Amino acid sequence: MPLGLSSVCFQLSHQASSIFRKTLEHGKHVLVDFPLSLTAQSGKELFSLAESKGNTVDDDKHIKAT
Repeated sequence: MPLGLSSVCFQLSHQASSIFRKTLEHGKHVLVDFPLSLTAQSGKELFSLAESKGNTVDDDKHIKAT
């Protein structure tokens, strides 16, 4: 059975946002530690990408984009 969720737990950086983006682009849901991104704009872009792919982005504060 293919993996449908990625849980990403490491220090937030620009590299982390890139990993979240690649995971969403591959059609996977993403569970991340809070905060989601370094900037509000980057966070909005990740939520928009998740929504366009029919995926969920959820952080440990239970913010969802679907």
